[in-house]
Amino acid sequence: MALKDLINSAAGLAGLKISRTVSSLGNKLGVYGIAKQDYEISGGNITFHKLKVTIPYNKALPVLEGYENAVNLVTQGGASFFTDAENNVNVRVAQAQFVINDQEELYILSEVFLEGSYNLLAATNKKIALIDIGMNVGITSLFYASKPEVEKTFSFEPFLPTFNMALNNIKRNPSFSHKLNPNNFGLAKENGSMTISYSTKQKGRMGFGGAPSSITDKYVTQQEIFLKPVADEFAKIKPQVQDNFVVCKMDCEGAEYEIIDALHSAGLLSLPDMYFIEWHVKSPDDIIAKLVQCNFNVIGTTFKGKPFGMIYAIKKGA
Repeated sequence: MALKDLINSAAGLAGLKISRTVSSLGNKLGVYGIAKQDYEISGGNITFHKLKVTIPYNKALPVLEGYENAVNLVTQGGASFFTDAENNVNVRVAQAQFVINDQEELYILSEVFLEGSYNLLAATNKKIALIDIGMNVGITSLFYASKPEVEKTFSFEPFLPTFNMALNNIKRNPSFSHKLNPNNFGLAKENGSMTISYSTKQKGRMGFGGAPSSITDKYVTQQEIFLKPVADEFAKIKPQVQDNFVVCKMDCEGAEYEIIDALHSAGLLSLPDMYFIEWHVKSPDDIIAKLVQCNFNVIGTTFKGKPFGMIYAIKKGA
């Protein structure tokens, strides 16, 4: 839910933005769409009854803004929320644990764990390896690594603050963290570096074009990122996955076009047996055509009313 610039309520919800509107009269959290009976405010904390967790005011904003997804994770996914020694909000869902830094992460967790955005449905007797291009805070990489049939993951995230959040999540999953190979650089056609605008708000929308214009300037900084040739990295990965069923998840905010083109030119597009690719703005036709040329069965989708969608591809005979 979009937030306004608001003042603290008389109840002293330090750091939280509370609106005195008709909908929130008598319900201090009504602006977040939270029913009065669903919480209790006491002693500097908020107890969320449906989430069965008590969170200090100054740590509660991600849950307040992402409350609907948080409830869905509990009711549909059996997730549990708790706070750690630093009072950061954590969630445990399935076999994985994550720190929640922003409401967007609750949305992505719902996408991955509840909606099955990257569920692998192909029948295979091989152990699985994941190539995660656009790791973000590591949700998809950890979703895969938590599964016994997954042997290893190779993940790429160019933004250092986001990468550090991913490392923090990886540390919280010691039973399968050894499967992860995280890399703090992006993949492109060629070596390079650039300084672009960045925000921890909506981290998943950060790409070579920088922070979305909808993000308030006070949340935006400048970050230098480094890029390496995707063909070189796939060539390094290839001997490590010879016996694996290889899945490539690609969500890199527009870089997918040059990545696919570079892999196609290098003869490495067929290294993965399966692709999950989110395409952005430009037509996905060229990506689809290259995959078809490399013997993939392909399904392309467009999200309703949006200039992006998904491409699902599986190699024939895989």
